[in-house]
Amino acid sequence: MPHYGNEAIAPYFFLIIFGAALIAVGYVLLPFLGDMVIALWLCCFCRGTMSACCGRWESPVLASGITVAVLMVVWPSR
Repeated sequence: MPHYGNEAIAPYFFLIIFGAALIAVGYVLLPFLGDMVIALWLCCFCRGTMSACCGRWESPVLASGITVAVLMVVWPSR
């Protein structure tokens, strides 16, 4: 049975609106792209330190605090 009226164009309208929303989100997040890359790099870098601290003290809160303290000492300030 063929579709007529709004039912026929609804999927195309949705794709157009969805694409426009993705482009708008991209423009909003574009200035933060460098910061997001650095955050991803730091997450990968600190994973080993966090795992070692969790294995030794068995407290995720303490391990997170030690990881942040190590990162503050190692990471150069501006």
